[in-house]
Amino acid sequence: MPYNLPSYDTNRLSIGPGVVYLGPAGTTPTIDVGAIESGATLTTTRTKEEIFQGFPKTLIAQFATQETAVLKISGIEWNTNNFLYALGAGITSSASNTEIMDFGGQIAFTNVALKLVHQTPYGWTVNVLIWNAQGDGTIEMNFGDTHHKMPYTFHAMVPWNNTTKVCTDWAGATLAVGKQLFKVIIEKAA
Repeated sequence: MPYNLPSYDTNRLSIGPGVVYLGPAGTTPTIDVGAIESGATLTTTRTKEEIFQGFPKTLIAQFATQETAVLKISGIEWNTNNFLYALGAGITSSASNTEIMDFGGQIAFTNVALKLVHQTPYGWTVNVLIWNAQGDGTIEMNFGDTHHKMPYTFHAMVPWNNTTKVCTDWAGATLAVGKQLFKVIIEKAA
């Protein structure tokens, strides 16, 4: 009998990358960003203010002062539309055999919606929905000896609707406090 073996459910194990979709903010993303190197990384951080009391001082409370959610991928396909979304600005155009991206001089960032879909080995589907995001404004185009990589980083933004004065998901439903940056849905196999 093995020692130190925890209780586990193999259905919850997973390996491999996923597919990343993006689209205009306020809509369900449907544009596949294409081939990405080794998957995606979603990092969530809560910066806190700690409250101490007594002597010696002892931690009695913590309050969130900042929340961030960042999705990072490394694209390996040359796609001017992906560049535009990652930079948060630019203008793309195309002709019969030409794709063009012009860049420079815009002050605002373009908002996008993001969806990461991952299939597990046991048939489960993991969906990460980021209601509203902006590219961080950086793309590194490395021309090297191996396949080219273009890292893209997207920062989740509160999906504030100026018309209704509430945060909304892609369908326009109100997002309550605690649900405003992203959602993870795990769909179990039947």
